[in-house]
Amino acid sequence: WLNNTALSVLENNTANATAGNGIYLTNSSNNTIRFANVSNNAGTGSGLWLNNSRNNLLFNISANSISNPGLLLMTSTNNNLSYNKPTSTSSSGLLLNTSSTNNEITNTSATSVSGVGLRIESSNANILNNNTVTSTSSAGIELLASNNNNVTNNLGVSTSGVGIRLENSNSNNLTQNKGTSDSSAGILLLTSSNNLEGNNATSSTGQGLLLQISN
Repeated sequence: WLNNTALSVLENNTANATAGNGIYLTNSSNNTIRFANVSNNAGTGSGLWLNNSRNNLLFNISANSISNPGLLLMTSTNNNLSYNKPTSTSSSGLLLNTSSTNNEITNTSATSVSGVGLRIESSNANILNNNTVTSTSSAGIELLASNNNNVTNNLGVSTSGVGIRLENSNSNNLTQNKGTSDSSAGILLLTSSNNLEGNNATSSTGQGLLLQISN
């Protein structure tokens, strides 16, 4: 647990929790966490949780939770996340929530069984680049009530959900992404107005690209 901490380096750590978070940063800035293996095996915690924290570097972290996001950012800005592997059984693999803005997520593999692989909710102006995201029963990548994000060269895969899904999200730039689904739309825009260029949307039994009340 790091509270009001700055300029710290956490490297090659393993943190397992049964009731809390594997690693928890709150009100902290300019820290580096790398080459870590963190998990919550039960209870209500996440593998790694950033709360109201900014300008941190998260690199090459395996973060796992059973019932909560493997890696969670809430009200956190200007963080750099790269080469991480967040997973969750019943929640999002990676979740940005509650005005988490200007974060950059690159080269990350996010996975969930029954939740969204990577979700951005009520958070704007983030960058998603070159990520591979999978979900068994929900969306691979989802933007919900989030605007002005740049989503480039990502792969969103779902078995029974949508590959890449945007709802009530506007002015996002989607470029050179691939959304695939076995039974739903490859890419779905619902009540959203965005810029799409050079994307590939495929579905085995549903629509490749589906726009509902969208521009």
